[in-house]
Amino acid sequence: MPEIKLGSTLKRYRQGIGWSVEEVSNELRENYGLDIATKTIYGWESDQAYPRTPVFIALCNLYGIEKLDTAVDSLPEPGGFRMSDDEKTIVLSLRRKPQMQAAVRKLLDVR
Repeated sequence: MPEIKLGSTLKRYRQGIGWSVEEVSNELRENYGLDIATKTIYGWESDQAYPRTPVFIALCNLYGIEKLDTAVDSLPEPGGFRMSDDEKTIVLSLRRKPQMQAAVRKLLDVR
């Protein structure tokens, strides 16, 4: 099995939603009661360490990661479907703005 790069995945998702490491730290503190230093987040993103399971779950929630098997680098995607980085950014942005979903569905004629 290929090596899994969790750090680059976390970094890509954070950047995909346009957040700084400081913003992630603040979100973890405010929404999950987790006091995580920015230095620690940088360590995760460079694969020097890995977040504990509760923190990892919180990060997945913050970043809109619903299916780990299609989110983590080096894991094969089912059915061979792969989104570009731009498409992932759009999807993650849309998830952060649920009030816009009806308008986007109408625009794209998706039911």
